[in-house]
Amino acid sequence: MTRPVLDYPELLFLIIGDRMNNKWCIILMIFLFVGVTTAVPVSGNISSLQLINLTHSENGFVIHSPEWSSDGRYLIFGSFNQISMAESINKHYLLDFQNRTFGEINYGITEEESNYMSPGISWIPGNNKTYFSVSKRGGRGEFGGNTVICNPDGTNMRTIGSSDTTTLSDVISHLGREIVYRDLTCSPDNQKLTFKYEDSENYFGNIWIENLDGTEAFELQTNANTLMWCNSTVVICQLQNGSIIVKDINGNNIRTLTSPNKGEEYSLSSISPDRKKIVTGSRSENEDEYQSYLSNIDGSEPLKIDQSNLELFSDTQLQFGIWQPNGSDMLLNENGDLYILEGNDNKKRLLYEGNATHPQWFPDGNKILFIENENQLYSIDLDGTNLLHITDIGLTTHYIWEVYEFKQISISPSGRTIAFTSAISEDGKTIDREPSIESRKLIEAPLFTINSDGTNLTQITPAVKGRYDFVEGWSPDSKILTATTTHFKSDETIHGSSYLISLDGTNLTDGWKEMPVSEILGNENKVQSNNSSQASVKTIGNKDEANNKNTPHSPAFQLTDLFFCIVCICLLKRRK
Repeated sequence: MTRPVLDYPELLFLIIGDRMNNKWCIILMIFLFVGVTTAVPVSGNISSLQLINLTHSENGFVIHSPEWSSDGRYLIFGSFNQISMAESINKHYLLDFQNRTFGEINYGITEEESNYMSPGISWIPGNNKTYFSVSKRGGRGEFGGNTVICNPDGTNMRTIGSSDTTTLSDVISHLGREIVYRDLTCSPDNQKLTFKYEDSENYFGNIWIENLDGTEAFELQTNANTLMWCNSTVVICQLQNGSIIVKDINGNNIRTLTSPNKGEEYSLSSISPDRKKIVTGSRSENEDEYQSYLSNIDGSEPLKIDQSNLELFSDTQLQFGIWQPNGSDMLLNENGDLYILEGNDNKKRLLYEGNATHPQWFPDGNKILFIENENQLYSIDLDGTNLLHITDIGLTTHYIWEVYEFKQISISPSGRTIAFTSAISEDGKTIDREPSIESRKLIEAPLFTINSDGTNLTQITPAVKGRYDFVEGWSPDSKILTATTTHFKSDETIHGSSYLISLDGTNLTDGWKEMPVSEILGNENKVQSNNSSQASVKTIGNKDEANNKNTPHSPAFQLTDLFFCIVCICLLKRRK
């Protein structure tokens, strides 16, 4: 059982507190205390770019979910303007970071037709294809939806369930008739796609499978609402009758998984990243009790999981636990104590005892990050060693997390950098109590980064009253992060657009040129100007936006620094 270690200043008091008559110890304490509590550089190399400024969009447009290509060269994102509850204008954009070019993806549709597009756009894993959904709302017989797959410039378009090329206008015109294609998933080798088909006669849905190009499509399983890949040739399906079936990609049944308790409906919840374990659930006949089980992929050796004392995680598929990246261990938080379920027998091992919240795995799966006592950021190795106090953070209101599903803490893909939101007051002190909903407009909550070893604490966005900055994602090389802003004012809430923030000194604001996306993708080595003007860009540290606060705050305890310096100087004078 491991408990938090003493902070560095506390440890120094114990070591040299009885030797204060030594003036060199006093001088050393001055330097150490100042170093520990104020070494928070505000980097002059931070560069940021507001994505909305590249789109030339008028007021009212908001950026939606930027997503990087696997090589980190391209960024795709949506931009939408919500006109009413039922209508919006939607656009998609692509940025090429290598050549500093950007452009709107041209689907050849009208502004009215764009209302049927989703603002979100994503990459097909492992391929140079993108996909997005289109849908039509209406009464009986009118609604419908599909998923479009195409090249990043909008060409070579098809819908799932068909290998024929088409146009977006044609796809939109055929929406309706209560036919819905959705829930696209990709096989681990990125060669097959599965999707769910629903119509007016079967709202529960059937699972279909096809090649990446849409050929050889067939119905894999009827009356199924969930599919997960075991590997590139085997899938698990959740059936309407409450059973789970394992099949190969040719449609042949391999086995059926049944509940450990007779008479209970069985459901598929999650599969581990290494596809060696699954979490299933069962519900009693009278539906008054639901129980989860962790078992091997074939359903053997099920372990009943008591969820009554577990922290729930709304941003994870499991809700009550977190899978180890690329592994099959599971992390649980039970009343502030962290446990690992590991091995073939799913043995429960105590990793940390304390008051932990919001734990998460580092990308390599060998270390865990968590918050202790609500505002102290710690890490610990998977074997329970190397407990490290990284820094203290100011509390933001859980209302932000629960309503907008933002993360206060995010680890870079490399695992070397941690970005976090820290609530601070106007005098720069951290907020150690969670603000109420009413007081959220009085809090400043900028973004900070820190190395995972606790060094190089840096504020990367300005401190503005009522403004909360959160991480959306990272570039694959961990050098650029995307962030979003929510600003609470006295009578309104403003959801800001996404920013790109460079952490390695790269200037993001200069040299951007707008050109057709087809030309961007057609010029791999050299980008030729098409006489478009350079985009007008705005940095996140703009003086007007930051209320003329040129020096960002940091979560360092500045008054504490002054106190220790004064005490130590007085002791020196007494010694003399």
